[in-house]
Amino acid sequence: MLDEILRKEMEHPDLLDVSMSEVTKDELRVKKILYPVSDPLNREQLNVMKEIARSIFELRVSKLLEGESPRGFDKELLEAIRKMEEVYVSFVSSEYVTKNGKVLCSVKQEMIFHGKRLVPGDLVFLGFNDAVLLSITNYITPCSLFNNGSNEGS
Repeated sequence: MLDEILRKEMEHPDLLDVSMSEVTKDELRVKKILYPVSDPLNREQLNVMKEIARSIFELRVSKLLEGESPRGFDKELLEAIRKMEEVYVSFVSSEYVTKNGKVLCSVKQEMIFHGKRLVPGDLVFLGFNDAVLLSITNYITPCSLFNNGSNEGS
């Protein structure tokens, strides 16, 4: 169960390759045990399980932010968090081309943004949050002031 995943994750300094089957193997049994959720004891058990799940998430994210490579059932989520960190750090450290708090970005994939059609190669100024979200989904690349190899949009 979740407590076993948490224990293993705590015992190892690197990110474990936790499979989806490990996370969901007891799902049906747990749902049967917790039914009905309206029962106070079952609700408390669910809260305990949520707290364990939150601890697993926090531990895995902290390992990621310390430099571990994403792996496991949540690999794509961890990769998105890493990309979010990269954009955040680059923005706060003034690496990006900005104007009035907006980030100059190069469009990588065709999209409609605020009613305007954007195609690959277009340049657009985006608010910080939009730049982060669209960067994570690979629609844009923020333009860097420096050609350091870490950003395509320079």
